[in-house]
Amino acid sequence: MKKIRLHLSKVSLKDDDLVCKLQGFLMEKLSDDFASFLHQQETNPYSMNLRSEREESIWTVNLLSEEAEQQILPQLLSLETIKLETYSEEILVKNIEIQSLSSQSLLEVFQGDEASHLISLNFYTPTTFKRQGQFVLFPDTRLIFQSLMQKYSRLVEGKAEIEEETLEFLAEHSQITSYRLKSHYFPIHGRKYPAFEGRVTIRVQGASTLKAYAQMLLRFGEYSGVGAKCSLGMGGMRIEERKT
Repeated sequence: MKKIRLHLSKVSLKDDDLVCKLQGFLMEKLSDDFASFLHQQETNPYSMNLRSEREESIWTVNLLSEEAEQQILPQLLSLETIKLETYSEEILVKNIEIQSLSSQSLLEVFQGDEASHLISLNFYTPTTFKRQGQFVLFPDTRLIFQSLMQKYSRLVEGKAEIEEETLEFLAEHSQITSYRLKSHYFPIHGRKYPAFEGRVTIRVQGASTLKAYAQMLLRFGEYSGVGAKCSLGMGGMRIEERKT
């Protein structure tokens, strides 16, 4: 897996609007066959998000399979400027950074014996989950781990289904102990999706293997994103070091 950060010149568009336009721009760069393949996938082998700082915007594209790397990475690395059809200003690509995460690295997290029982998460782009056909405005540990287990199972293990007993056990032995969240309605193709942004702390109780499994899933989530619409800019998350 690879995380590509493209440092872009600042534009007047809101982050929500810009990331959707960038997703469309990227799809136009791909071959028709691969674009068609992506539309058929239950879980996309890439995620993306965007956040703006004072002097630049950072567009992050995570490539979660070898085929996604082969098809998408060359397109990203060749970019010097970005010209969007519906925005007149040219966007400059100032710098590109690449990070990698291997399946072996994730396995080492799972096999480690130093996983903390407290984990702080930052949902730094709007995040939402779908439950019983409805989008959920507030997270719980079952929704978080269910999403990550589904993505991990399909993209890393090549399995269509997750182990429900494992999910139930993890949900029963974890809870959100603190949060600082705000609501956010994320627009996609004319529809606004209820979402949240901010920080939560999760406590995982039980054996060290359970804590390590949760840590591995969340580490994977820094690349895959969590929840719905991660290929359209939602669900960006990262683990934060806890202050002692």
